[in-house]
Amino acid sequence: MINFSVLRDELVITLVVSVLIIFYLSKTTDHTLFVIIIIIAFYVIAYIYFNDKSKKLQNNNINDKEYLKKHLENRQSLDTQNVPLIKIPKKGLKFIEENPDIVEIIKDLKFTRIFDKHRYGDLIVMLNQMQKVYMYILAERYEPKTYIDTFNDITKNIMENISSMYFVVPPDELKHTYGVNPYKKIKENFKRFVLLKTKMQQILHNYMRLGRNIQIIPDFNPEAYQK
Repeated sequence: MINFSVLRDELVITLVVSVLIIFYLSKTTDHTLFVIIIIIAFYVIAYIYFNDKSKKLQNNNINDKEYLKKHLENRQSLDTQNVPLIKIPKKGLKFIEENPDIVEIIKDLKFTRIFDKHRYGDLIVMLNQMQKVYMYILAERYEPKTYIDTFNDITKNIMENISSMYFVVPPDELKHTYGVNPYKKIKENFKRFVLLKTKMQQILHNYMRLGRNIQIIPDFNPEAYQK
Protein backbone atom coordinates (compact mmCIF):
# COMPACT_ATOMS: atom_id res chain seq x y z
CA MET A 1 0.00 0.00 0.00
CA ILE A 2 1.21 3.48 -0.81
CA ASN A 3 2.40 5.57 2.13
CA PHE A 4 0.69 8.87 1.32
CA SER A 5 2.37 10.79 4.14
CA VAL A 6 5.90 10.39 2.79
CA LEU A 7 4.97 10.96 -0.86
CA ARG A 8 2.50 13.79 -0.38
CA ASP A 9 4.26 16.40 -2.54
CA GLU A 10 4.80 14.07 -5.49
CA LEU A 11 1.22 12.82 -5.31
CA VAL A 12 -0.12 16.38 -5.39
CA ILE A 13 2.02 17.18 -8.45
CA THR A 14 0.87 13.99 -10.16
CA LEU A 15 -2.76 14.81 -9.46
CA VAL A 16 -2.38 18.32 -10.90
CA VAL A 17 -0.64 16.96 -14.00
CA SER A 18 -3.34 14.34 -14.51
CA VAL A 19 -6.09 16.97 -14.29
CA LEU A 20 -4.29 19.10 -16.88
CA ILE A 21 -3.90 16.10 -19.19
CA ILE A 22 -7.58 15.23 -18.89
CA PHE A 23 -8.57 18.83 -19.56
CA TYR A 24 -6.28 19.05 -22.59
CA LEU A 25 -7.49 15.77 -24.10
CA SER A 26 -11.12 16.67 -23.54
CA LYS A 27 -10.61 19.87 -25.52
CA THR A 28 -8.55 18.44 -28.36
CA THR A 29 -10.28 15.14 -29.17
CA ASP A 30 -13.81 13.81 -29.52
CA HIS A 31 -12.77 10.19 -28.93
CA THR A 32 -14.04 9.56 -25.42
CA LEU A 33 -12.81 5.97 -25.34
CA PHE A 34 -9.29 7.09 -26.25
CA VAL A 35 -9.30 9.64 -23.43
CA ILE A 36 -10.48 7.01 -20.94
CA ILE A 37 -7.74 4.57 -22.01
CA ILE A 38 -5.07 7.26 -21.65
CA ILE A 39 -6.34 8.22 -18.20
CA ILE A 40 -6.43 4.60 -16.99
CA ALA A 41 -2.92 3.93 -18.34
CA PHE A 42 -1.61 7.07 -16.66
CA TYR A 43 -3.02 6.13 -13.26
CA VAL A 44 -1.84 2.51 -13.53
CA ILE A 45 1.72 3.64 -14.25
CA ALA A 46 1.54 6.23 -11.47
CA TYR A 47 0.27 3.64 -8.99
CA ILE A 48 3.05 1.17 -9.84
CA TYR A 49 5.68 3.90 -9.49
CA PHE A 50 4.45 5.27 -6.18
CA ASN A 51 3.79 1.85 -4.70
CA ASP A 52 7.35 0.74 -5.47
CA LYS A 53 8.84 3.96 -4.12
CA SER A 54 6.71 3.79 -0.98
CA LYS A 55 7.94 0.25 -0.25
CA LYS A 56 11.55 1.35 -0.58
CA LEU A 57 11.01 4.27 1.78
CA GLN A 58 9.22 2.10 4.32
CA ASN A 59 11.99 -0.50 4.21
CA ASN A 60 14.49 2.26 4.87
CA ASN A 61 12.54 3.42 7.94
CA ILE A 62 12.59 0.16 9.88
CA ASN A 63 13.18 0.65 13.58
CA ASP A 64 16.92 0.46 14.34
CA LYS A 65 16.43 -2.14 17.06
CA GLU A 66 14.55 -4.35 14.62
CA TYR A 67 17.34 -3.79 12.12
CA LEU A 68 19.97 -4.94 14.61
CA LYS A 69 17.96 -8.01 15.49
CA LYS A 70 17.46 -8.95 11.83
CA HIS A 71 20.88 -8.24 10.38
CA LEU A 72 23.29 -8.61 13.31
CA GLU A 73 21.82 -11.48 15.31
CA ASN A 74 24.21 -14.06 13.81
CA ARG A 75 27.30 -11.96 14.48
CA GLN A 76 29.04 -12.14 17.86
CA SER A 77 31.39 -9.17 17.42
CA LEU A 78 32.52 -6.51 14.95
CA ASP A 79 35.51 -6.90 12.67
CA THR A 80 37.32 -3.66 13.55
CA GLN A 81 40.91 -2.67 12.95
CA ASN A 82 41.84 -0.79 16.12
CA VAL A 83 39.41 -2.26 18.64
CA PRO A 84 39.91 -6.03 19.09
CA LEU A 85 36.38 -6.86 20.23
CA ILE A 86 33.09 -5.01 20.30
CA LYS A 87 30.24 -7.34 21.15
CA ILE A 88 26.87 -6.97 19.50
CA PRO A 89 24.46 -5.52 22.11
CA LYS A 90 21.78 -7.99 23.13
CA LYS A 91 19.67 -5.54 25.15
CA GLY A 92 19.21 -2.84 22.55
CA LEU A 93 20.84 0.53 22.00
CA LYS A 94 20.27 2.05 25.40
CA PHE A 95 23.47 4.13 25.39
CA ILE A 96 22.79 5.74 22.02
CA GLU A 97 19.50 7.05 23.34
CA GLU A 98 21.42 9.13 25.89
CA ASN A 99 23.03 11.23 23.15
CA PRO A 100 20.73 13.11 20.72
CA ASP A 101 23.67 13.98 18.42
CA ILE A 102 24.43 10.29 17.89
CA VAL A 103 20.77 9.59 17.18
CA GLU A 104 20.73 12.29 14.49
CA ILE A 105 23.85 10.89 12.82
CA ILE A 106 22.28 7.43 12.70
CA LYS A 107 19.06 8.79 11.23
CA ASP A 108 20.88 10.92 8.67
CA LEU A 109 23.01 8.02 7.40
CA LYS A 110 20.21 5.46 7.39
CA PHE A 111 20.07 5.56 3.59
CA THR A 112 23.52 3.89 3.41
CA ARG A 113 22.19 0.56 4.62
CA ILE A 114 20.44 0.14 1.26
CA PHE A 115 23.92 -0.49 -0.17
CA ASP A 116 25.86 -2.00 2.77
CA LYS A 117 23.86 -3.38 5.70
CA HIS A 118 26.86 -4.57 7.68
CA ARG A 119 28.69 -1.27 7.43
CA TYR A 120 25.71 0.68 8.71
CA GLY A 121 25.09 -1.89 11.43
CA ASP A 122 28.72 -1.66 12.53
CA LEU A 123 28.38 2.13 12.75
CA ILE A 124 25.37 1.83 15.07
CA VAL A 125 27.10 -0.65 17.35
CA MET A 126 30.32 1.39 17.53
CA LEU A 127 28.44 4.61 18.33
CA ASN A 128 26.59 2.76 21.08
CA GLN A 129 29.88 1.40 22.46
CA MET A 130 31.54 4.82 22.29
CA GLN A 131 28.74 6.39 24.33
CA LYS A 132 28.90 3.51 26.82
CA VAL A 133 32.64 3.94 27.42
CA TYR A 134 32.20 7.72 27.71
CA MET A 135 29.44 7.40 30.30
CA TYR A 136 31.20 4.67 32.28
CA ILE A 137 34.42 6.68 32.53
CA LEU A 138 32.56 9.70 33.87
CA ALA A 139 30.57 7.49 36.22
CA GLU A 140 33.85 5.98 37.52
CA ARG A 141 32.84 2.49 36.42
CA TYR A 142 35.78 2.36 33.99
CA GLU A 143 39.35 3.29 34.86
CA PRO A 144 40.16 6.45 32.82
CA LYS A 145 43.82 5.59 32.14
CA THR A 146 42.79 2.27 30.59
CA TYR A 147 39.60 3.15 28.79
CA ILE A 148 40.55 6.52 27.30
CA ASP A 149 42.55 4.51 24.76
CA THR A 150 39.49 2.38 24.04
CA PHE A 151 37.37 5.48 23.54
CA ASN A 152 39.89 7.01 21.13
CA ASP A 153 40.23 3.75 19.17
CA ILE A 154 36.47 3.46 18.77
CA THR A 155 36.23 7.02 17.44
CA LYS A 156 38.95 6.23 14.88
CA ASN A 157 37.00 3.21 13.69
CA ILE A 158 33.82 5.27 13.43
CA MET A 159 35.55 7.91 11.31
CA GLU A 160 36.94 5.19 9.04
CA ASN A 161 33.49 3.64 8.79
CA ILE A 162 31.79 6.89 7.77
CA SER A 163 34.58 7.78 5.33
CA SER A 164 34.33 4.36 3.67
CA MET A 165 30.66 5.01 2.84
CA TYR A 166 31.84 7.13 -0.09
CA PHE A 167 32.94 3.91 -1.82
CA VAL A 168 29.71 1.93 -1.41
CA VAL A 169 27.03 4.55 -2.12
CA PRO A 170 26.44 5.47 -5.80
CA PRO A 171 26.55 9.27 -6.16
CA ASP A 172 23.60 9.64 -8.52
CA GLU A 173 21.06 6.93 -7.69
CA LEU A 174 19.63 8.51 -4.52
CA LYS A 175 20.00 12.02 -5.85
CA HIS A 176 17.87 11.32 -8.91
CA THR A 177 15.37 9.00 -7.21
CA TYR A 178 14.82 10.63 -3.81
CA GLY A 179 16.41 14.06 -4.17
CA VAL A 180 19.15 13.17 -1.65
CA ASN A 181 22.79 14.10 -2.25
CA PRO A 182 24.51 11.12 -0.57
CA TYR A 183 28.07 12.47 -0.65
CA LYS A 184 26.96 15.74 0.92
CA LYS A 185 25.12 13.82 3.66
CA ILE A 186 28.17 11.67 4.39
CA LYS A 187 30.46 14.70 4.51
CA GLU A 188 28.10 16.63 6.80
CA ASN A 189 27.80 13.75 9.23
CA PHE A 190 31.53 13.06 9.23
CA LYS A 191 32.09 16.67 10.31
CA ARG A 192 29.25 16.41 12.82
CA PHE A 193 30.82 13.31 14.34
CA VAL A 194 34.28 14.89 14.52
CA LEU A 195 32.87 17.87 16.42
CA LEU A 196 30.95 15.53 18.72
CA LYS A 197 33.85 13.22 19.53
CA THR A 198 36.16 16.23 20.03
CA LYS A 199 33.72 17.71 22.53
CA MET A 200 33.47 14.38 24.35
CA GLN A 201 37.26 14.00 24.39
CA GLN A 202 37.65 17.46 25.85
CA ILE A 203 35.15 16.65 28.60
CA LEU A 204 37.01 13.42 29.38
CA HIS A 205 40.31 15.33 29.33
CA ASN A 206 39.03 17.88 31.84
CA TYR A 207 37.54 15.17 34.04
CA MET A 208 40.80 13.22 34.13
CA ARG A 209 42.96 16.27 34.71
CA LEU A 210 40.77 18.12 37.22
CA GLY A 211 38.68 15.37 38.75
CA ARG A 212 41.19 12.54 38.87
CA ASN A 213 44.49 14.44 38.79
CA ILE A 214 45.69 12.48 35.74
CA GLN A 215 48.09 14.70 33.80
CA ILE A 216 49.09 12.40 30.94
CA ILE A 217 46.25 11.78 28.49
CA PRO A 218 47.19 9.05 25.98
CA ASP A 219 46.52 9.74 22.31
CA PHE A 220 44.46 12.87 22.88
CA ASN A 221 44.50 15.50 20.13
CA PRO A 222 41.16 17.28 19.85
CA GLU A 223 42.39 19.60 17.06
CA ALA A 224 43.53 16.81 14.74
CA TYR A 225 40.26 16.54 12.77
CA GLN A 226 38.87 20.05 13.08
CA LYS A 227 40.56 21.42 9.97
